[in-house]
Amino acid sequence: MNRFLRTGSAFLLAVSAVFCIPLSGQQKKDDFKFKTRQEVKYNPVVDSKNPMAVSENKVAHIRKVVQSYVDHKDDISDQHVINEIYDKIDNDFPIQPKGKPDNRLLKELRAEAVRLVKQDKRFAMEEAEYRKMLEATAAKIYKTYKPGDKVTLIYQKGNKRYRIKNETFYRFNGRSVSIGLRTVPYYDLIEEDKVKVNPAYAEAKRKEYVERELKEYLSLRKDAFLSKETELVKAQLKYNIDSGFVRYAEIWRYPIQVINTRLIESIEADPRFAGKVTGLNLDSIHRIQIKRTESFDRKELAERIRAYKEDAARRVGTIDSEQGLKNIIFWRFTKDEVKYALANNGWSLVQGKEYDKAVGFDQQVLETRLYYEKGRLVKVVTTYDIDSFDTFTQLRGNMLKSYGPDDRTKNKEFVRPGEPLSWKGIITDGYLNVKQNKDTGALEGKVTMTWQMVPLKDRKKRAELLNKEN
Repeated sequence: MNRFLRTGSAFLLAVSAVFCIPLSGQQKKDDFKFKTRQEVKYNPVVDSKNPMAVSENKVAHIRKVVQSYVDHKDDISDQHVINEIYDKIDNDFPIQPKGKPDNRLLKELRAEAVRLVKQDKRFAMEEAEYRKMLEATAAKIYKTYKPGDKVTLIYQKGNKRYRIKNETFYRFNGRSVSIGLRTVPYYDLIEEDKVKVNPAYAEAKRKEYVERELKEYLSLRKDAFLSKETELVKAQLKYNIDSGFVRYAEIWRYPIQVINTRLIESIEADPRFAGKVTGLNLDSIHRIQIKRTESFDRKELAERIRAYKEDAARRVGTIDSEQGLKNIIFWRFTKDEVKYALANNGWSLVQGKEYDKAVGFDQQVLETRLYYEKGRLVKVVTTYDIDSFDTFTQLRGNMLKSYGPDDRTKNKEFVRPGEPLSWKGIITDGYLNVKQNKDTGALEGKVTMTWQMVPLKDRKKRAELLNKEN
């Protein structure tokens, strides 16, 4: 998966130079020697026991086809060659199937399973509600007599049973029962009647009943959840396979996206194509279109990036160390400059209208958005894939280690582990947003981290303020 993520922006960089730097006739002759291209035949796989084999076979076929063009020394950054690759594979199987791949995460399928199971009347009640219902039932099953009640009791002597019918119940003293004019040893009573005269015993039986029935209910409910979850996982797999999507780098994709990725990797590895740029968007299901060359000087930008990281390194232990140190936050860079900076550090960038998406290789990260103001980067928001408080605590600890104490801690305020954090810097402000259920302690909603650029006009005042605090 890391390779898929790392290579996206590098492809954009690699394709630009062929447009910028024309090849001499001799160079073209040497670089693009033709030999007979090996014909790659597609052999479909149908395996009901292992549906993933269908996807794996398609991905393998894509690799072989692209590699055949690489081995043949074709200019795979040329639009005509790219279209030829698309058409060839499209004749074997659709590279742009209809619909959308189902990429719901396991936790999303699990939540859907819970929702569906709760629609079943047998499992509709939550634990607290079901417990309350059981307690009401237990109170009816295990009733107790009150002094003055007319009751009937059965006791046993040896092998014979005796019935005391419709007599007044007076008391139970722990050893015997007074009923009418008689006193009956408590341990001679049958089990059912022991409950009726002994409130403590009755309460114990009620609790035993509630816990037993509740345990069985929760066990059956859990089994129903797991069964439905398995059903949904299998249905997701069947839908994606039947629809023609393929599993690549841990995500269901359109086959054309895998073709684009293989082209990226091949172009990146070939010095002949250094400097070319295409309109490739890793989230797109459309064909690559060669568009333009770079709009900046690489050497000058590389120097700016170097200086940027050196400055960040001097600010280690504060939120300001984040600007560039993690190879993603480059304040006031343009979109193209950010794309170049990220590509050189193992990231790719998916550009959009409202924001760009940075694609990296941190499995905890669901999404990273980059926001611009007047064409310059001013804010970055990362959403994390965190489903447990322990995982959040680890993330929180790492941030405190990197950025130092948060603002409230600096002000000697008590900060609970599940509360949001904020850091004020000279260049960057940071906000770790989290919501914790006060009753259960579970996390609610998404965990996000926002890095916001401090406006240039405010940095001097901010520096003076922080110096005073320190």
